[in-house]
Amino acid sequence: IVDPHWDRVTYRSIHASTVKTFVVSFCRLINHAGRLYVAAWHPVHHRYITLAADRIDHVERASDVNDPIHSFNEKKYRSGRFGVYDAEVTPIKLRIDKSAAPFFTSRIWHPSQEFTELSNGNVNMTLNAPLSPELLSWIVSWADVLTIVSPKRLKDACRAKVASLL
Repeated sequence: IVDPHWDRVTYRSIHASTVKTFVVSFCRLINHAGRLYVAAWHPVHHRYITLAADRIDHVERASDVNDPIHSFNEKKYRSGRFGVYDAEVTPIKLRIDKSAAPFFTSRIWHPSQEFTELSNGNVNMTLNAPLSPELLSWIVSWADVLTIVSPKRLKDACRAKVASLL
């Protein structure tokens, strides 16, 4: 990470039954929810990926790759994620109860967040983020002070998550 270069990584994805080897440039270490991850640039897919460090089997320098090294863009990396999960970015609107508004507005939950105070003291929060498992869990955990305004598929996904819990 401190000496940017291309590495050939052998990785055991939790979603795939086989081990894959591919080339990346490691960008940043991330400690998230008690687990260590590595943010990396994948030159074939032209996007950032996040690898769980404990699922990396082997790393070796890819001296046969001569592509220019990618310059890490933290904002671009974080804007396509909520936590470490990435997916298609979607416009989201949440309503925060006035009792929790100071707590929510004093924190950075996502780089795209914007707050609008309403006349009744409630606050609208808008963000452009992926509808990831982590976002759903975060919203459900704040169900006593958050209301999903849009999109409908976020409402449906959270409703299904709660239904499966019950």
